[in-house]
Amino acid sequence: MHLYWLMLFSFFFLQNTFAQEHCISQRVLNEKLTLHADSRNSYLQAQKNISHRLGSQALNRNEVFTIPVVVHVVWKEAQENISDDIIFSQIESLNKDFQQRNTNQNVIPNEFAGLAADIGFEFCLANIDPLGAQTNGIVRTETDYSCIGNFGEVTENGVPRVYYTNLGGSDAWDSDRYLNIWVASTCRQFVGYGSFPGEFIKEEDGIIVHSDFFGIRDQASTSAPYFLGKTATHEIGHYFNLRHIWGESGSCDMDDGISDTPFQETSYLNSCPIHPISSCGSNDMFMNFMDYSDDECLAMFTLEQKNTMLATLMAERASLLESDVCVKEEIVFDTPIFLYPNPAKDCLNILLDETIQGTIDLRILNTAGQEVYINTINASGLHAPDLSHLANGIYFVNFNHNDEVYFSKFVIAK
Repeated sequence: MHLYWLMLFSFFFLQNTFAQEHCISQRVLNEKLTLHADSRNSYLQAQKNISHRLGSQALNRNEVFTIPVVVHVVWKEAQENISDDIIFSQIESLNKDFQQRNTNQNVIPNEFAGLAADIGFEFCLANIDPLGAQTNGIVRTETDYSCIGNFGEVTENGVPRVYYTNLGGSDAWDSDRYLNIWVASTCRQFVGYGSFPGEFIKEEDGIIVHSDFFGIRDQASTSAPYFLGKTATHEIGHYFNLRHIWGESGSCDMDDGISDTPFQETSYLNSCPIHPISSCGSNDMFMNFMDYSDDECLAMFTLEQKNTMLATLMAERASLLESDVCVKEEIVFDTPIFLYPNPAKDCLNILLDETIQGTIDLRILNTAGQEVYINTINASGLHAPDLSHLANGIYFVNFNHNDEVYFSKFVIAK
């Protein structure tokens, strides 16, 4: 592994690839494929598996798929040690973007509105760590290394420090069970990076986001124009095998391989255009999450991008679907919580069995771990909280009783 990284990053320095770029995912992938046969073979096999899955059945279906997340905050300066609330806001933003609930859909022109897709991904902060202990899904690591997120330069013998605890970073949790997100300073050499499926080193599988651009921030902050959490959305697109919408060529000779995104000559970095703007003989879809437009202007994935991401999930990241780290599920016959109807719309009936006695604080949590409902109740009897204010998605009924913590999952589907 060390020789591989020495070769790769020597190439980076020669090419000056990290000099003030926005997203480096495709460039890093291209260099890996050029320099290392194992990485190339692994990536090509992943692409074959995804293509086979795309061709085997219709994937554009209305389901909710849970994606467990762990956020590694690696910091040297105090402002890089972002708050839990900022992390919660990013998880909520991801769920809105990947479920077509983002509030800026008004920027999608009529020409493309019929192509906008609900991907059906529900991101949740893990509450079970790799050893089976309870966690909030957030790992904080103070480091001695500035700009550690700039993994092409902050290295030890060519190995990126950010991915390894013994090098001053934070070890990935099992990448078969968790989507690993590293939030760290890149010294603004790039805003984000996402690994593609099939890349060679599993300990480095996931995404990196520069600490200023993670979560929802004040528009007047130093995070503008990337203050609405769209960098993570974009990088997770790469993680699920999406390419940049303009195809990287800087001409009309190449596109992203997605049939319902128009050919586009280049990105719209640091801009928020007004539709229509055209290149390559058609109007550009600059509001697609896989462009570089300002966060306020990024608003959609397409139906075929959805199919690609679903095929990737089923073919190359299927182990995430089997992961049980977002909530410790009880066997249905042993749980003291009975929920109906499930899925629910505006009202959920909650019945606790006779083993739960006395007064409890009944909570409903979203997948970011935030309370969306709390009420102190007598455990006996039927409880029917009004959930009409909740958006579609996955939620958990939670309470503590006799030093035990209980969870039960339900879905809002209106």
